[in-house]
Order: sequence, then C-alpha cells, then structure tokens
Amino acid sequence: MLCYWFQLVHWYSTLLGCVFILLKLRRRYYLSVKAEQIYNEACDVLEEKAVSARSMTGELEPWVVASLLRDHLLSPKERKDPMLWKKVEQLVQEDSRLERYPKMVKGECKVVWEWQVEGSFLSSSGKRKKAKESRLTSGQHTDPSPQQRKWPWKAKDPVKC
Repeated sequence: MLCYWFQLVHWYSTLLGCVFILLKLRRRYYLSVKAEQIYNEACDVLEEKAVSARSMTGELEPWVVASLLRDHLLSPKERKDPMLWKKVEQLVQEDSRLERYPKMVKGECKVVWEWQVEGSFLSSSGKRKKAKESRLTSGQHTDPSPQQRKWPWKAKDPVKC
C-alpha cells in the first residue's frame, strides 16, 4: 500500500512539473510574439514622427520619450508586466534604424527614441502596408492595424542631459 502512494506522488509531481514547464514555454512564446508586435507599432510611430518632423521644418521633434511611447502602446494590464517592455527595449536596442539617448525634457532627464533612417527603402510601415494590401487583393482577411493613433505629445525646449 505504501508503494502505491509513492508511485502516485511520483506521477502527480511529474505531471505538475510538465504542466509548469508548458506554462513557462507558453508565457515565453506569448512575450516574444507580443513584444514583436509592440516593437513594430513603436517603429511605425517613430518613423511617422520622424517623417512629419522633417516635413514640418522643425516644428515637431523627431524623437519620442520612451516612457510616453510605452504608455501609448501598452494597455494598463500590459504595463504591469515589466518583462514585456524589457523585451521591446531589447528589440529596439538591436535595431540599427533606431537610436536611444538621454535628453532633458521639461526639466527631467528622459530616455528618448529616434528613427534614424531616411528614405523609404528600409521603411518598416511601408513593408507591412504593402504586405497587408497584397493579402487584401488576394482575398485573405486581415485585422485592421492595432495602432493607428496620431502621436499627441510635444516636448518643448529639449536640452541634452
């Protein structure tokens, strides 16, 4: 009888271990997919901001404060998960089209992100828009873009930290 209980505990603990490992793998996959999605949205916002800053002849700043961008792109529930934004920051850091640097904004030193590429041959949003258009013309259904918001914030009198 005692041997039976040991076997039962053994199989139960093995099952729990497998479930725990599967949940961890599932979370890692979710974080990587969601971080990639948010990173693409951030690239779109930064690219749009840079293009509009160049076309407005200096009225807008070409950079965006990273914390404001985070609050703009993440839902309140997603903001509670620090790993998600860390993964997005990691993707930004690896991207040569984006530059991160400190800047004095409204009296506080903030980290800002700026789109560095001019021209459309490396355009991130252009490639995704063309892919969506080709899927629409081929009859495949796609969801509308999750972030089609105008960037509402302006920083005044920026000074490097």
